Amino acid sequence: MDTLSETVRRWFERGWNQRDRACLLDILHPEVSGQVEGSFLRGPDDFLVRMFEPFIAAFPDLQIEVRGIVREGNEVMIRWTARGTQLGPFGPMPASGLRVEFRGMTWQRYQDGRMIEGEDSWDMQALVQALQSGVSVGSTSVL
Repeated sequence: MDTLSETVRRWFERGWNQRDRACLLDILHPEVSGQVEGSFLRGPDDFLVRMFEPFIAAFPDLQIEVRGIVREGNEVMIRWTARGTQLGPFGPMPASGLRVEFRGMTWQRYQDGRMIEGEDSWDMQALVQALQSGVSVGSTSVL
């Protein structure tokens, strides 16, 4: 496995699944920018405060399974499946106690071995609808 693919797997396994913030900060370039379903993030602290921490607070048992990685040069596309139980607020929604599964893709660009740009694509609206209704919607399943 090439070094970039190993870094991507470390991003998800150690960073997200093991909640290793130091790992995430090690991978993120100081000038990283990205888009996450309607939000533009700039810098490692912005990512941690506005994306990582709220997601982990809402889904403390969140686990992300990497289902595939495609690489071209310094860019990678990752297919993933996330599973977790909403035990904390998710935006304005109170904890529902529902266990959900949702799929998405993440594109990342690396510079000097660190992530300089990223973009997630997944159906956040389906997740919100499933949490509100308790019914599977689109790419989100209530388990």
